[in-house]
Amino acid sequence: TVFNLLTKVYQPTTGVVILDGKDTAGMNAVQANKLGIARTFQTIRLFGRLSVLENVLVARHMRLKAGLFASMLHVNQQEERRIRQESLDLLDMLGLGDVAQEKASSLPYGKQRYLEIARALATEPRLLLLDEPAAGMNPQETDELSDFIRKIKEDFKLTVFLIEHHMN
Repeated sequence: TVFNLLTKVYQPTTGVVILDGKDTAGMNAVQANKLGIARTFQTIRLFGRLSVLENVLVARHMRLKAGLFASMLHVNQQEERRIRQESLDLLDMLGLGDVAQEKASSLPYGKQRYLEIARALATEPRLLLLDEPAAGMNPQETDELSDFIRKIKEDFKLTVFLIEHHMN
C-alpha cells in the first residue's frame, strides 16, 4: 500500500505524501517518476520480447529533453545516441553489459531481477522502491543481491525503500 501511495497508483484518502518539500497530491505515476520515484515489483515486469538494452532504453526515455513526438520521428538523433550510450554504460556498471542484446525473457531469473532494477535506475530516481527483490532467489543469490543493493545505493546516491521477507 505504501509503495502504491508513493508511486500514485493510489491517492491517499487522508494525509499527504511529500517528496523534497513537494506535495504529490493529484500527481499520476509518470509525474511521480519524473519527480524522482522509481519502483520494482514483487513479480518481474519486464518487456520479455525486447532486448535487455531496449528494456533500459524504454525507461531512459523518461529523461529525454526532446518531446515524445520529436523522439518518435527521431528528430534529435544526437540525444538518441546519448541515451543509448548512457543505457549501455548503466548496463556495464551493473554487470549486464555482456547480455545487452539478449532478449530479456532469455535471462536467468536472477539477472531478470537485476535488469528490473537497472530499468528503474534508468529513470534517475532519488527514491528507489524495491518490492521483494529477493523473491524466488536462493540464499547465495539473496546475499549477492543485498551487496548489489548496497552498492547502487552508494554509487547512485539515492534512498532505497525495501520490502523483503528474507529477514537475515
